[in-house]
Amino acid sequence: MSLAQLLAACLQADPEAECKLDVAAKQEPRFGSSLLQLSLQPTTSKAEEGVQQLALVVLKKYVKEHWHESSRRFQEPVVQETEKACIKQQILLGLSSPSSKVRVAVGMVVAAIAEFDFPLHWPGLLEALVGGIKDRGNMHLVDGSLRCLDMLSQDIDERQLTQVVPVLMPELLDIVSSGRCDAVMQHRALSILRGLLVQLGVLSGAFQRQVRDLMVPLLIPWFPVLSSILGSPLTQAPSCWALKQEALQVVVQLVSFFSKPLQEPIASLLAPCWAMFMGGVPVYQSLLVEAEDKQDTAEVDGSDEEQLETEGESIGLEAMYAQMFELLLAIVGSPRLSKCIRPVVTQMAYTCIAYMQMTATQVESWASNANAYVADEEEETFTARVSGELLLEEIVTSLGGTEVLMEVFTAVEQRFEETAQVLYPKTEPASPLLEQDQEDSPACKRAVLMREAAMVALGVLAPHIMQLTTRKCTKGSTKRSRSMDASDAKTMPSRMEAILSCMIKYDLQRAHKSPFLAGRALWAASKLSSLLEPAQADVLLQAACAGIHSSLPPPVRIGACRALVTLLPSISKHTAAVAAAATQAAPAPTAQQGSSAGGADRNVGAAAGAAAAVAKLAPFLPHLYSGLVLLLGECCDESLHLVLETLAVVLRLDPQGAVVLQYLPQVASPVLDVWAKNVADPLISEDALSVLGVIAQQPACLQPLAQQLLPTLTSVVFNPGSQSSIMLEGCLQMLRLLVLTPKRVSPEAAVTAAVSSGLCPLLPPPEPTASPEQQQAHHELRSQQVRQLQQQVQQQQHQLQLGVAQQVHVSVLQALLRLISSSDDPGVQQSAQQLLCQLIRTGRADLLSWGGADPQASVQALVLAAQHLLRPGTDEGCGALAGDLVFEMLTSFPAHLMAPYLPELLKQVVSRLVTVNSSPLVCGLLMVLARLAHTDHNALITTLASMTVTLPGGQTGCALDASLAVWLDRCEELQGRYHLTLAVTALGLLLESSHPRLEQVVVKGRRLDVQQGVKTRSQVQAAGGEKYNMVPAPLKILALMGDLLAGVQETGDCIRGTDGSTDDSESEGEEEEGAFEEYGSEEELEDLGEGEVDAATYAEDKMGAFLKDNHQDEGAGGDVMLHEGEGGDAPAGDPIARVRLSSWLPDFFVRLSLTLPGQQLLQAAGAHAMTARQLSAVRKPIDASRLTNPPQ
Repeated sequence: MSLAQLLAACLQADPEAECKLDVAAKQEPRFGSSLLQLSLQPTTSKAEEGVQQLALVVLKKYVKEHWHESSRRFQEPVVQETEKACIKQQILLGLSSPSSKVRVAVGMVVAAIAEFDFPLHWPGLLEALVGGIKDRGNMHLVDGSLRCLDMLSQDIDERQLTQVVPVLMPELLDIVSSGRCDAVMQHRALSILRGLLVQLGVLSGAFQRQVRDLMVPLLIPWFPVLSSILGSPLTQAPSCWALKQEALQVVVQLVSFFSKPLQEPIASLLAPCWAMFMGGVPVYQSLLVEAEDKQDTAEVDGSDEEQLETEGESIGLEAMYAQMFELLLAIVGSPRLSKCIRPVVTQMAYTCIAYMQMTATQVESWASNANAYVADEEEETFTARVSGELLLEEIVTSLGGTEVLMEVFTAVEQRFEETAQVLYPKTEPASPLLEQDQEDSPACKRAVLMREAAMVALGVLAPHIMQLTTRKCTKGSTKRSRSMDASDAKTMPSRMEAILSCMIKYDLQRAHKSPFLAGRALWAASKLSSLLEPAQADVLLQAACAGIHSSLPPPVRIGACRALVTLLPSISKHTAAVAAAATQAAPAPTAQQGSSAGGADRNVGAAAGAAAAVAKLAPFLPHLYSGLVLLLGECCDESLHLVLETLAVVLRLDPQGAVVLQYLPQVASPVLDVWAKNVADPLISEDALSVLGVIAQQPACLQPLAQQLLPTLTSVVFNPGSQSSIMLEGCLQMLRLLVLTPKRVSPEAAVTAAVSSGLCPLLPPPEPTASPEQQQAHHELRSQQVRQLQQQVQQQQHQLQLGVAQQVHVSVLQALLRLISSSDDPGVQQSAQQLLCQLIRTGRADLLSWGGADPQASVQALVLAAQHLLRPGTDEGCGALAGDLVFEMLTSFPAHLMAPYLPELLKQVVSRLVTVNSSPLVCGLLMVLARLAHTDHNALITTLASMTVTLPGGQTGCALDASLAVWLDRCEELQGRYHLTLAVTALGLLLESSHPRLEQVVVKGRRLDVQQGVKTRSQVQAAGGEKYNMVPAPLKILALMGDLLAGVQETGDCIRGTDGSTDDSESEGEEEEGAFEEYGSEEELEDLGEGEVDAATYAEDKMGAFLKDNHQDEGAGGDVMLHEGEGGDAPAGDPIARVRLSSWLPDFFVRLSLTLPGQQLLQAAGAHAMTARQLSAVRKPIDASRLTNPPQ
């Protein structure tokens, strides 16, 4: 069977022919050139043309699989060099084929070859393509050459640009302007020009300037052509839309790279662009919003030559308008051109709202599909609606100032007023029939769409409006700007009052008539809820709660969910603040009465506020639970995220779980079903787990939830082969959710819980007429009561959590240990290890005897599991938490039970540490060494110095040298304040021990190859890689501490968290509680409570003296008051949690400088290990100490 016959059979889906074709590709040395010869032969029928096209498709596949070994799809054998030369010599002949399909296929083959050979091994390609463009006698060749250049234009390097641009750009200009080429060729020529301009963005500075200077004179003739294209009438032909869209993309590149050298020519394009923007509204309204003529398509009916093939780009009327907005965004963001826009901001915003109307296609899609409604808006698809939102935001932020905001708001206000006159006329209709006719009129339908768009625009402005109404005049502002801000801040509430009143009074009542309008009104009003009067806020809350009813259309229910996410916390916060202020109306404690008395009053006030907020929202909760659960069953994908987020917000407003407890099966079961159905979707399953986590955090719900979930979860864990690994991993995560230690109870939360549960009545505030002594006595009683309540509630929650943890432990421990010893799935292993670590952390020493077990046997089983994970050769992903498991056992279990296993565990830990690279595994193993150093640092050094381990190369070495090298090299990877503090203070103990063996350890010191400035990676590799000096370990320890101290001095007491953020960041508390991060993450570990120190954990008492001057202030009840994010990852009661490196590090260096050996160490470190920055940081506290305590 010939090659042509094989291809013809493949067109008929013949599997035998396909197999023979694959065999031929691997066995025939001239297979590629044979395919090419077949594709270049003249054709007489459509069937032959189809065979030719398939031959080129196969040739493209052949190139990708056999042309070069670097291909991701490479298969043996590689194409011979003579065969490659033959194909490259003849392939360009196909660009003149009469068939546009063949020309497209040839262009794709050329692009595939160019990926490997261009430009080094195909130097004449560009010249040949440019020559094809010049041949106006063969328009097929011109078109084919244009197609190829379009594909290659963004792969041309700077050297080729300087050679090709002077020849190519005049030819492209002639194609666009001469009138001899059709719109398709003109579009392609503009696309090539855009590709050349885009290349400027990836060039380095010197080359960029060189090419830009070369292109400036060549671009001057293009401006009249671009102006003519943009200024030509907008027809209903897609080819017209495509040409204008490409011209707009070219202008965007000109604005980005040539706004300075071509400022005046670019400014000349603003007039046609503005005319296109202003004059395009009727066409947009007719063809897209009202859809009188549905021709928004990317293709033109007709012959192949007339089709617009855009290589994946979206072409259509709406895409053209969206590109127009991209240009406006570039102009507004340009300092040189934005001044042209400034005088017409109001007009631009007013017109922009018209383009933000929903199109007929969107209305049809969104009306019955809640998921499409949410997805299309949240994914920020390439539409005029989304681009309009971005433009309004850019105008307000880039042009800046209150004046600009007020001008944009004026445009929004005008749209509201115009649509209100149509929808809500002052003269009421004489009868309901007339009212219905009025509703169905074209004017009303247009007004609904325009008003909904105005609400979207108002939502964009909402944050800026809120900032304006709460802004205070600053010293840096001018007198004129301060007066304008004050004036606008005074008028804004009254102007907003008119809009919000109309939205609440009328728009919210249109849920059935205009569901999109009602849903959008809920969303927009909620974003401005703090500006509402209390009565209006109540009406909005009632409307939002009623909006999730199943009888309402999806747009209303989605709008209600969006509103509730914002509105519920806002109303709760406002109600709580009002109630708290009323409670604290009594005289404040004096300074003599102490801060604890004032804190008690604040806690009582906060508790009263929280109770008032709960009481206000409690009547709505049953309806919200039922409505949201129903909505869960109707949603999918993106809309599920929104509903789950709303449900989590509602649950958080039920702090003690009193209401949800009544509906727990009805709420938890659907959420569990959502999780089970979407367990493979990491986003939806995470959202569902977060909701269950919020339920688990409610004290009243934890036990019932555990009883509901445990049977199913246990059966999956005991039969891992019955479910997928993803399901097994998810069940382990859910079990861990049940045993997460709850957050330490705050005083106000304790008072709230006590009051709501009737635990005990609170003392009222002191009488205003009471004497100072009586007031002080009363405040002290309230403070004592608050502390007692805090301890009592904390103890209750701790016992409750212990009970659930014990149930989980007894139910799944054996299955958990089997999984750890047998599973080879990294996800399952890590989830199992996370659960086991959390069980140990929660149960501590009590865990060893749960279920009547023998403590020694329990320790032995857990140690065996850890040793299995520490075995040489264990996959690093499967053993990622081996160090964390050992660390938890050392921290939680009595020392005498762990002592027999410590020598072998230590050897395995060090052996693993020096041979692995995974950051989580290394960090966990370092924590083990740090904990042992705090227990007995001298014994640790002596033991490691006498121990040998196998190094990565196979040779043996001293365990102390190897482990310290890794510790000091990778200590910076530790995440979380507690872990870093533990490791650094452990290094301090090692250094202060003055152990002679420590000074013999030599490690990498200061980097030497950056003395002459920053170098790129390629420069470093060319110079032979990174270079360091070698220094004794004590010097490296001082350099590491100096680096940390420098960071503390520069940023304050900020120790990075798991995501690189600092521990005093305000954003840390914004994450979802109950989220399932990797074990040891900041978010999850903030949930740990304070407990008592297990004395057996520590072998020495000197840690108390070490820490006594470095802990934070104690608050009410003697509990350590930790900053949010600080100490949250510490084991319960660990004194290390009280250490702040911002005070410990300076004290450490000062203490070291007071001794002669310490001074010598510091001097040596400054000379050989520290950078200038580190040395400066170390000198500051030492110099300050000498000033305050001069030597006698």
